[in-house]
Amino acid sequence: LKGFVDAMDQASPGSADAVEQMGLGKAIDALAGDFGVVVTPGSGQVPAGAMLMATDDESAMQDAMDSIAAFASASMAGGYGSMDPMAPTMDGTMPLKYGAPAPTWQTEDYEGTTISFLPLPDTPTTGMAPAYAVTDGMAIIATSPDEIKKLIDAHGGQQITSSPNYKAAMAHADTVNNGMFYMDMEAIIRDAAAAGGDDGTVVEAMKPLKAIVMT
Repeated sequence: LKGFVDAMDQASPGSADAVEQMGLGKAIDALAGDFGVVVTPGSGQVPAGAMLMATDDESAMQDAMDSIAAFASASMAGGYGSMDPMAPTMDGTMPLKYGAPAPTWQTEDYEGTTISFLPLPDTPTTGMAPAYAVTDGMAIIATSPDEIKKLIDAHGGQQITSSPNYKAAMAHADTVNNGMFYMDMEAIIRDAAAAGGDDGTVVEAMKPLKAIVMT
């Protein structure tokens, strides 16, 4: 990430200053190296998901994410946008209606973790409410507070190593590696079929496919 920021600044002088203004510099310094992405069917019309980043400085990461959140909500204030939602903006801000107030971040406590989220107007059917939290050595950015709650529950619950599908897949892969991708296809097919009202035909046809792993 640091290399990317340096390259971006060389390509566009001043980019590094913008990164610092948003608080990204502090966030990058607080990263510990591990990274993960989770995608689920979601409760709305679009998929839900979250990004997890390991941190060795939770306090610095929290401060950085709070700064990024404040910068994001301020840039979404209607006074910075265009009156025409389809018109391009020259200053890089979101084309929201002029005069609309900036969305306000809200917080809630879950299992001792403070979750910050941003309710957005005109998006109730998508289930989207950008959220973030820092807990137990990880920073989480998700599409909604519910996704963060699921990850907190999973983090404190049963390990994936106890899953029969995971065990079966890892029997063909090296558990000692520097990068791994694992997909529980059985669960994904089941959930997708349930969400789409499948009569069982799709599930039956894909029943042999249990999991995918790459290392």
